Amino acid sequence: MTLTRWACAAVAFCVPQPLVAQDCNSNGVPDQTEAGTWFGNTTLRASDGGFRDLFGAGLAISGNWAVVGAYYNDEYGVNAGAAYVFRHTEGSWNERVRLVPADPRPSQHFGRATAMAGDRMVVTARRDSELATECGAAYVFHYNGLEWVQQAKLYPANPRTFHEFGHAAGMSRDVIAIGSTNGSSVRVFRWAGDGWAPEQSLASVGGNFFGQAIAVSPERIVVGAYGGDLPELDGIGVAYVYSRQAGSWVTEQMLFASDAVQYDSFGWSVAIDHDVIVVGAVRDDDLGDASGSAYVFRYVNGAWVEEGKLVAPDGAPGDRFGSGVAIERNWIVVGARAHDSGGAMDNGRAYAFRYDGVTWNHVATFAPQATDSAGFGSSIRLSDGRLLANSVGDGVNGVDSGAVFTYHLGQDCNQNDQPDECDIASGIALDLNDNGLPDACEIACLSDLNSDGTVNLTDLTRLLGDFGNPGPEAPGDADGDGDTDLTDLAALIAAFGTQCG
Repeated sequence: MTLTRWACAAVAFCVPQPLVAQDCNSNGVPDQTEAGTWFGNTTLRASDGGFRDLFGAGLAISGNWAVVGAYYNDEYGVNAGAAYVFRHTEGSWNERVRLVPADPRPSQHFGRATAMAGDRMVVTARRDSELATECGAAYVFHYNGLEWVQQAKLYPANPRTFHEFGHAAGMSRDVIAIGSTNGSSVRVFRWAGDGWAPEQSLASVGGNFFGQAIAVSPERIVVGAYGGDLPELDGIGVAYVYSRQAGSWVTEQMLFASDAVQYDSFGWSVAIDHDVIVVGAVRDDDLGDASGSAYVFRYVNGAWVEEGKLVAPDGAPGDRFGSGVAIERNWIVVGARAHDSGGAMDNGRAYAFRYDGVTWNHVATFAPQATDSAGFGSSIRLSDGRLLANSVGDGVNGVDSGAVFTYHLGQDCNQNDQPDECDIASGIALDLNDNGLPDACEIACLSDLNSDGTVNLTDLTRLLGDFGNPGPEAPGDADGDGDTDLTDLAALIAAFGTQCG
């Protein structure tokens, strides 16, 4: 499309002339078309990265903070591990500190899994041997405004040899869930105001490899069990959804693929954002053996309903699409860690899908430089329009030293044909929490009740249908005060038309 402006010499006539497209951030993309486009940013590597550190194995992001685990780092002994904290400032990610536990030990595997929520994070050490050989533990850190400090050390309910507590972790503001390699249970901890207290242990019902993948939201915990069984099918996989009721976590629903087939490994990866869950099935064979897929479920009328099935547009046998999954509002990103590209084997790719209010559509593919066994996309994280994708096989700092590739989504939430980052830089918009989103839009987007990316009539209809209903699960309760009321209605009307990603 040719852009034009009209030069008017007099009232009698106007002559069309070429319009020079504005590019306020000098990224080569016209401002008017930047919204909805993904851009590559900094590639993260450990400042002291080395041979087989596996930097990126643990990966978490919350706003402008990220933490990356390298559980084979040898600084405090062979495979003792470390975690690296990065902060996003002035358009790029910068390493702030390397964390180790207060009691580092060889073969501890500190950094195997990480999770983050605001100013708190958890880093697991699945082979910590304080209570028993390779029993495992998890460490909680808190940002006090100046630095990250260790706040607690968490243990399994029944410590035993080779338990490997800490294979996976999930976290919301006040809840931490930790899984074990042996897949027997997931332990839940809650912030009690002055410390982290064990709250409950979740156990599977015939779900093999239970707790190998965990996702936590303020209202729910999702646990993948990719070896879970149905009576007639062995090892198809299952995802358990728990909700908190009367002070306890109860099984809300068990999710299965509608086209479940033996050994699809449904539940290999899981992610949740409000009323949408994504589950990876890395051995699904729609595009060939172990090509992989991901299933999307939405909470509708009190039940989780399968909404769609995602596959790679260029999928092939052995790709393992679904290795990592992430969701935020109307975006889902899925990794395929064993995709071959550019002549490289198992280089990996990631794919972004956008929800248009009806279906999820593929809109972007992320493909780093071709490198054998890079494993790009085995872990994916998404927060505030910022995307992290790991590549533990990256070899810039030595074989399998690891890296994390970062991207950001071009956004124009106030629809002024200028990217949000330029509005913030010029002072047109405030960003007091430094997360790259104008504060006014961030508040307004709480009214995007169906997470389709726009505050519109669908959201208004949903709110009115829920009007007067109490409880934190009420779908129209945009402000989270426990009721769908006039405050929610007023906020939605004020936010009407806002673009949220």
